Amino acid sequence: MSSRKKVLIITAASLFLLFSMIWILLRGFYISGYLEPSSPEPQGSRALVTVLRKNGTEVTERRSVRGAVKDLEKGNTLLITSPSTLSRRQLAYLEEHLQSDTAKKGRIVLVSPNQQVLSIMAPDIWPAATVDDPDAAAQGEQCMLNTRARRISAGSPTSHRKSLRDKLIKEYPGVLFSVHGSANACFLHDSQVSVAKQGRVVVVGSGAPFTNRLLASQDNAAFALNLLSQGKPVTWYLPSPDDPSSDPGSSVVDYLPSAINPFVDGLTLPVLLLLIASWHRLGPVVREPLPVTVPAAELTRSRAQLMMRFRQRERAAHELRAKTRRELVTLLGGPASASSEEQIAFLQKASPKNSGRLRELLTDSPIKNNSELRQLAEDLIHLEKETRRDR
Repeated sequence: MSSRKKVLIITAASLFLLFSMIWILLRGFYISGYLEPSSPEPQGSRALVTVLRKNGTEVTERRSVRGAVKDLEKGNTLLITSPSTLSRRQLAYLEEHLQSDTAKKGRIVLVSPNQQVLSIMAPDIWPAATVDDPDAAAQGEQCMLNTRARRISAGSPTSHRKSLRDKLIKEYPGVLFSVHGSANACFLHDSQVSVAKQGRVVVVGSGAPFTNRLLASQDNAAFALNLLSQGKPVTWYLPSPDDPSSDPGSSVVDYLPSAINPFVDGLTLPVLLLLIASWHRLGPVVREPLPVTVPAAELTRSRAQLMMRFRQRERAAHELRAKTRRELVTLLGGPASASSEEQIAFLQKASPKNSGRLRELLTDSPIKNNSELRQLAEDLIHLEKETRRDR
């Protein structure tokens, strides 16, 4: 690569990094994503979190289930933005600590949970339908949430960008529920429930009231603020796939399919007995030198290929001339350990017929390309044959 190309590449990379840093500084540091507390994007929740903090409510962001449970035990309101991504073990872990005496009346708010989440966290609330219409609304409040809201968004969160709007509708549709037993219906949409409550678990069918884009619509602001800021700190829990504490207390066996477990249990004892039976055969490691023989011709070819690959023509020509000088001097009974000039002078005296050609071929001179190198090798072989024949 030429120096000009290197300068162009370095300049382009530097400009890219500079413009990237300027863009980040102008945009502000935040994580893009659905209901991200630092995101100013339409599907983010920076507006709600900012108002909560201005009103004196402490908001803590968590991305691990252990940190979320720790705050729940302090009595915080735990908002779980995507509970459907939690595993059964994580859900059971949360439910266990919610029901324990150490929870100090902490609450959990679930946003758009699925059947698995509800079966563990709120078994008297069942998912009944989904709402794809972004303008769908739920009305009325018939439970003890005291949000002072009468009409809230019940559909999917929206965006100005069509591609993002379609993605939000597909991945985060509004969910409607049916309530049974001890559960209470709070906001209704077409005779079905958008918000429900069972014990200390509040189920919200849509994340739209918490988003920047729809916070100021209808009574979403009153609903979100009064639901979360009830004199307790708020923990904003965003489940993460790389949560180091996901599946607390799990082991490798827990990830195996249940059908495999009997085979694993049945093989454990035979494998253990086999290892014990063969233990006496295992002795200390013995170092044995292995005889390695490399033919001289193969070594020479490999060295020549390396020289050709790295274009060391001068080095190859020097080696060929030196080898020929040594063999001819030895053949004619001269001093093999002498310098190259002394060897050439000896060969010229011993073979006056080829005196001029000896000097031309055996003295180091520039080699411009591979064809000249091949020609030199052929000339040296021919010179050696002539010298042997004339002797």
